[in-house]
Amino acid sequence: MIRGPRCPRSQCDTSCDARQARARHNGMSRQTKIEGIKKFSLIVDYRTFSRFIEESPLERGRTFSALLGLSEYSDCRQALQVVSYTRTMNTDLDMKVLATRIDGTQRAIQQALEALRSNFEKVTGKRCFSR
Repeated sequence: MIRGPRCPRSQCDTSCDARQARARHNGMSRQTKIEGIKKFSLIVDYRTFSRFIEESPLERGRTFSALLGLSEYSDCRQALQVVSYTRTMNTDLDMKVLATRIDGTQRAIQQALEALRSNFEKVTGKRCFSR
């Protein structure tokens, strides 16, 4: 092994041989590559494998997406799908009751404004300009 005062790559100030320099400057050391491989290795027993195969396509997809790290995405998508179902939203939030209350309040406001305009005209003798 030939060692020099500097790395063969000019940007590095460490003392290492050419093979170490390649490993260091390729962005990953061997240990990092091994750790990456360990992340994707999976040993499954027969019972788990057979349960996976027997599941519905939807459940298999969810299990597989969890293995790929997409379970948060799946959870978010399912939540959006539940929220987008308007019948459930309308029932849960009592939208008909809220709409009835809003309509009643708007009618009461209009009646109050009409009464105010009428009383203003009676008291001042002038016509209210905002109608």
